[in-house]
Amino acid sequence: MSFIRSYVVPEGFPHSVTPSYVPYMSWRALKHFFGGAMGVFTTRTLLNSVGVSQSKAVPGAVAINWILKASVFLEKLANIFFFAFLVYATFIQIMYENNQACWKFLRQRTHRLYLN
Repeated sequence: MSFIRSYVVPEGFPHSVTPSYVPYMSWRALKHFFGGAMGVFTTRTLLNSVGVSQSKAVPGAVAINWILKASVFLEKLANIFFFAFLVYATFIQIMYENNQACWKFLRQRTHRLYLN
């Protein structure tokens, strides 16, 4: 029980928080619970509307919502890769601007190899 309490409430609770903390966290917990439930119910209804049977719609809705929540992590990961690509592309652009004759020669040779 102490592990759960240390995970849920801040250290030194209730003396370390303002009096509005408990009502705020209560409403926040309700919002997350009902928001997740509404996501599952909405997805289940959408699956039913496209012809998925009632018995298969609930597990499918749960799986789809789980994937969507995991996609938030994947979106952040994609942003990191996109930033890395921008840095790489900037490096290539600077390299190209400094050595245009070399790149023109390489481009012409590659084009001739493609045509032959």
